[in-house]
Amino acid sequence: MLAVDEDLKPPIPRDRARLTLPAGARPGRVELDVRVDEQGSVSDAIWAGGSRDSALVASASACALGMRFIPAERAGRRVAVWCRQQFDFAHR
Repeated sequence: MLAVDEDLKPPIPRDRARLTLPAGARPGRVELDVRVDEQGSVSDAIWAGGSRDSALVASASACALGMRFIPAERAGRRVAVWCRQQFDFAHR
């Protein structure tokens, strides 16, 4: 069972970055665990599921690192957290 911290307000996406299907890549889905820091920037992105196609993972990672969030909060203080994000690549 997944432990839930009820005192934690999760980060909220503020600015989305552009996700592009790399040339020659087939459509697919990539899941990444991303670390959102206290300022709302993504500092890390790690493959967590979906396609292992290196071009898709690289494109999803670049997109994740360009995202901005309203930071997570616990007891009124901004905190860094890990969260999972899904990136869906469709046909152009």
